[in-house]
Amino acid sequence: EKLRHFFIFNTKLKQIIDFEQTKIFESATVDTNILLCGRTGQDSFSFQKALPDQNNLLYTMNVKELSSQSFTLQPPEIIAIRNKVEKIGIPLKNWNIKINYGIKTGFNEAFIIDEVKRNELIKQDQSSEELIKPILRGKDIKAYEKNWAGLWGIATFPSLNLNINNYPAIKNHLLSFGKDRLEQLGQKLPDGRKSRKKSTNKWFETQDPIAYFGELEKAKIVYPCIMADKSRFCLDNDKCHPIAPANLITGDEIRFLLPILNSRFIYFLFRKFYMGGGIEGELKTNNLQKLPVPHVPKDLQQYFVELTYKITQNIQDNQDASYLVNKIDQLVYKLYGLTVEEIEIVENSTQ
Repeated sequence: EKLRHFFIFNTKLKQIIDFEQTKIFESATVDTNILLCGRTGQDSFSFQKALPDQNNLLYTMNVKELSSQSFTLQPPEIIAIRNKVEKIGIPLKNWNIKINYGIKTGFNEAFIIDEVKRNELIKQDQSSEELIKPILRGKDIKAYEKNWAGLWGIATFPSLNLNINNYPAIKNHLLSFGKDRLEQLGQKLPDGRKSRKKSTNKWFETQDPIAYFGELEKAKIVYPCIMADKSRFCLDNDKCHPIAPANLITGDEIRFLLPILNSRFIYFLFRKFYMGGGIEGELKTNNLQKLPVPHVPKDLQQYFVELTYKITQNIQDNQDASYLVNKIDQLVYKLYGLTVEEIEIVENSTQ
């Protein structure tokens, strides 16, 4: 943010070449651009997507259109779509929902176990079952469906204020990885390994407090933070715990929001305005909260919910659901009042 502020107010921008989702470096999937600036110049600058040719036109923007929060470099017709969306929709942060991070253990090898280990721990001590929860990784989550891999997480959240001595089997399991490795001191160990990052949490607790642990047990939307090619939001009613980099959304309106978030247009908005992380695409919580979604009448919300149910059923029955997905895409275009020309821009950008 400070660097963007410097370029806006302490230099004269001349040109930005934005490579957007193009992979420039062989071993890195980061956003890449070339920025040219000087001490003197105009209040406007030129930019283009990749090197200019017949498909990557040269555009002009005024420096006043840039923000220290982010540089949004898009052709005028795409900026116009964003402006329309922001007038019609209400940011998700103002909806009656909660968006929370997935669990960060700081040491997944110790805290994530398979079915065999789970059964073993419960056999040794029945109380272990209280703390062992089914987990979902980002790669287990797709649009409208989840593929649970049979993995479980040990939910020793600091906010639970647990006495680990009440769970002897779990205590011994964790200690088998080395107490020094589990300590949250951020120190290098004699053998070259490192303890977990520094915090006030106890050695047997997860890295993050998870004060919202009650939300994990509710019906919720789960989604991976990395979405390279399409939106991947799924409803979970099985009390699964998403592991970072997967997050969760809870609240009264999640069943309506699910098909909206999975739509083609919303993915277009993600990639153009609300997602970073380079080619792979990282959807951070603070960006998702900015996404504008229009409020609609209850009967229309219910129609979206019914379509979602049919899509889910078709997927579970191994039947084609593409015509239902397309119907939702068309409904979302109408929600935002997109013209035929604007729809064409969206669809050409998400092929």
